[in-house]
Amino acid sequence: MRLIGNALNRSYFDELVHEADRPDLTGIMLAVAYVRDLGPLVEVARRRNVPVTLYALAEESGFPSIAVLRMFVSDSPTSWQLFLTRSHYHPKIAWFRGVGCYIGSANLTDGGRISNLECGVWFDQEDLCRENMEAQLASMFSVIHGRSVAAVKEDIGRFERVQKARSAVLRAEHDLRGLADQEFAHIPGQDSPHLVGKAPPQGGAARAKFVEEWNRGLTLLRKLGESTAKLPRPSWVQADVSAAIAFDQATEFFYTRAVRRDGRRRDEVVDELHLQNRADPEAAVRHVFKDWAAFDGNEGAWEWARWCNENPKRLRYCLSSPSLAILTKEVFAEVTWLTHAAREHARQIDNRTLGLAPGTELSISQRCTAYAHFLFAKRSAGGHSVSEVLQYVLWGDRTCPDAAQRVWEATQHAEWRLPHLGPSILGEMIGYARPDEYPPRNQRVVRTLVALGYEGLAIA
Repeated sequence: MRLIGNALNRSYFDELVHEADRPDLTGIMLAVAYVRDLGPLVEVARRRNVPVTLYALAEESGFPSIAVLRMFVSDSPTSWQLFLTRSHYHPKIAWFRGVGCYIGSANLTDGGRISNLECGVWFDQEDLCRENMEAQLASMFSVIHGRSVAAVKEDIGRFERVQKARSAVLRAEHDLRGLADQEFAHIPGQDSPHLVGKAPPQGGAARAKFVEEWNRGLTLLRKLGESTAKLPRPSWVQADVSAAIAFDQATEFFYTRAVRRDGRRRDEVVDELHLQNRADPEAAVRHVFKDWAAFDGNEGAWEWARWCNENPKRLRYCLSSPSLAILTKEVFAEVTWLTHAAREHARQIDNRTLGLAPGTELSISQRCTAYAHFLFAKRSAGGHSVSEVLQYVLWGDRTCPDAAQRVWEATQHAEWRLPHLGPSILGEMIGYARPDEYPPRNQRVVRTLVALGYEGLAIA
């Protein structure tokens, strides 16, 4: 007994057919729903001169194929028989009598035999005898036979008329498939896993991993925004603050208290909190909002109310599509200051990169201005300015509907890539530009989610 999974384990249905090509083979019984091509079955059956009986589904979608129908009713030995049934029929059984039996998911199509991921089991003759399966198989075929009728030559004309009527449907299906391929391009599995030598899409596995992780985080943030929208907030939070911004600021409050002020290495603290909260992350989130609601907003020098009520609105305006079209370096400097990830990067970037003399000391606000002016003067290999890159990433839905794909391209493809403009900065900016669709996210947000107990999030 062994598994047959095509590319899953490099064990293919056609290999079983060739293994069955031996003197012990006395006949082939097939109960398969969708039949388009018998592959090497035909050659083996002819060489061994054994009878073939096929029970197949007769369907308007083109099954069995007219070529298979014609072969059985006109162009095969008299011991070959085809029986047809109409509905409620889905088995995939290939019984090579005297040798063994395949039972699984593979239809008699190119996809089932070769290119699809399938899963079936091969029972050799010893397995069949040991489990007394031959009697059970014979009984099953008897039941199938009672629901079927023998194919006749006249059926060829019937199938041809149905296929002619289906031509208009096929054109519509082709258009539908094209639309589905476009809309579902982010979902893997469109290419057969058995194909080798095919050039991977630009970015390959790294791109796929980034997009998958980004979209997984996006789904989580959206759900958290919805689930926390009605939780209590501090009295100083204005009523029109969106759920996404409120969640971002509540978790900023939690992260500041629980991680930044701990004094230990941040990832060590995050890991410890993760272990504490992973049994019930939702309870941890509710606790964060409870503490935040009781916070008066006057802790430390940070202007908590301003960063919750005013700054997000200003950022949303500055990062709107019309504003980006006329972006100035002065406004971009303001955007840099108001974007947490950009402000942190400006603080850390080397003086020489910014064209400053070694040892130059600037305030964080001045460094944000220097960084913004540095980036404003840059162009990507495709000739794009920072305003054009932001326009594409934040508002380029018509060109590329998936925001994760746009972020990847803007940080990895020479056409769009600008130095020192990474995914954390872009993720936060698209969140402030479109918080109701894309909650703000940066590496602080990811670390916070991990600390709250959520799994499967990658910290850069």
